[in-house]
Amino acid sequence: MADVTRRMRSNRRAEVLRTAARLFKTHGYRGTSMQQLADAVGLGKGSLYHHLDSKGELVFEIMASGLADAISRIEGVLADDVLSPEGKLQAAIRILINDLCDDFDDSIGLAVMTDGHILTPERRAEYVALRDAYEDRFQSIVESGIASGDFHQCDPDLATKAILGMCAWTVFWYRREGPLGPDEIADGIIRIALVGLAHPAEPLMEMTDGRRD
Repeated sequence: MADVTRRMRSNRRAEVLRTAARLFKTHGYRGTSMQQLADAVGLGKGSLYHHLDSKGELVFEIMASGLADAISRIEGVLADDVLSPEGKLQAAIRILINDLCDDFDDSIGLAVMTDGHILTPERRAEYVALRDAYEDRFQSIVESGIASGDFHQCDPDLATKAILGMCAWTVFWYRREGPLGPDEIADGIIRIALVGLAHPAEPLMEMTDGRRD
């Protein structure tokens, strides 16, 4: 009976998280009240606090759980000994884009993450640690490609941030009814990433007043 009760509470909490994410995406963090959330999940406002401590804590749980899942998925790519660094990069990008697009309706988006006042300093530090852990695993793919000669010599940290930035920005412009689906978006970003990494870097044109000599 205790196990059944725990599962029910866990399912209810998951429902609260999903509903809150949708409301935050639609109305914004500050535009969503706890009463709106309580009404949306069919709970009294007092009962809602049995499932969470505060609105800021709710944001942290949504972001942290998403990152934890993402870390697990990229570790699966890293553990695949058959894939080359190029294959691993393609797989990692494709998984990330599909995650972002599949969870589009339940995603808070990067706008929430960039507001430093939402999370307490302690929770923000925890979130940043998770974010860095994901980035480190992604960067290890780039580093392995550089070491093997599949990718040209470059700053792996900068390359990783550039690729992740391209992927993450889709939460701002992706639309389910738009012309590009997740696979097409992933294909395009993969091509851009591989062109940037797999070919020798050309020296940058020296800029003066913006005109060619």
